[in-house]
Amino acid sequence: MGKVYAAILAGGSGTRMGNPDKPKQFWLMGGVPVIVHTVEKFCMVDAFDKVIVLAPKGWMQQTKDILARDLPLFTDRIALVTGGAERNDTIMNAIGYIEEHFGLNEDDIIVTHDAVRPFVSLRIIEENISAARKTGAVDTVIPATDTIVQSIDR
Repeated sequence: MGKVYAAILAGGSGTRMGNPDKPKQFWLMGGVPVIVHTVEKFCMVDAFDKVIVLAPKGWMQQTKDILARDLPLFTDRIALVTGGAERNDTIMNAIGYIEEHFGLNEDDIIVTHDAVRPFVSLRIIEENISAARKTGAVDTVIPATDTIVQSIDR
């Protein structure tokens, strides 16, 4: 059975949020940065061989300090890697890290997750790993509770 890696995508700068003074993954939620809540969930799942956090280039030291301060029990399970210019570049940086440090095998699993989505449940994470082992790839979807409007211009 292959290894299982988490790639927590925290490489964004938050420009869609109006260019705040810091990326939204570093905003506080309950007095703790959002990124901490998210990374902690993945560290709590024993199936992961490594939890890879991909942060913006200019925020690497702050991210390292935050994770060391707020998740000291998990520092050996976490690797900090620089994110890319775009989401796909960030994912490729995670893959590059895995290849360089562990080798990448066909039966390895990489679970990607946005750092600014801290409410993912442990059940969903574990079910994704299980489903990926069975089928090779999965995506998580949940029912929409928002109003969705479709417009057709004629």
